[in-house]
Amino acid sequence: MKYCARTHTGNRRRRNEDSYYIPAEPSARGLFVVADGMGGLLFGNAASQAAVDAVVASVSENGGAPSARVLKEAAAAANALVRRIAEKAGADTLMGTTLTLALVEGDQLHVGNAGDSRAYVLGQGGLRCVTRDHSYVEELVRSGRITREEARTHPQRNVVTRAIGIKEKVDIDIFELPWVTGDVLLLCSDGLFSEVEDARIQEILSGDAALEARADALIDAALAGGGNDNVTVVLVQNTGRAEA
Repeated sequence: MKYCARTHTGNRRRRNEDSYYIPAEPSARGLFVVADGMGGLLFGNAASQAAVDAVVASVSENGGAPSARVLKEAAAAANALVRRIAEKAGADTLMGTTLTLALVEGDQLHVGNAGDSRAYVLGQGGLRCVTRDHSYVEELVRSGRITREEARTHPQRNVVTRAIGIKEKVDIDIFELPWVTGDVLLLCSDGLFSEVEDARIQEILSGDAALEARADALIDAALAGGGNDNVTVVLVQNTGRAEA
């Protein structure tokens, strides 16, 4: 297994409110995380980093539990920590962040998400978006009120309907799928897919370049597309052996 991560503030933002995690060393249970602090709220960068820290600690403590439970408990821990930090900051402080996390275990991939950061998998059948955005425009698309193309430029496209830290309890979607040799997992904040169409993402991921070069190319494509937001990508490739 190979993996890498890249993040960029973008062309129009003053600070980066995205956070991510990749393992320092390969392990039997590989954890990968992307969190995007909500820019409309206070301390978005602190919220995303706190969520990532809480997830890493929770997964470490629950190493022997079933993966779905591990993901749910990690999200609950992230939610509790972000809310505690907000409470200490003051009664009027509201902090929130998206959260997308993945556990790789042998030939299985387990993904969880809250918000509109995404997980994609590139396999033999092409690029597949595993997660479903928890956003206002996604609800409009699924109800047939707007098209997928209209959603890309909708004025309320950044409004999320579920996130870490907003409510006392958080619910995350869980997805389980095969993890096949040759597959590439992409976790990303909306700064990528809001600027780069899925067809272009697939083109970049399908290339022969090194994994790090493909991550750089995704960031470059987002910046060339406008770079209106922070952009973070985590790439994981199933090479059939344990390596970073």
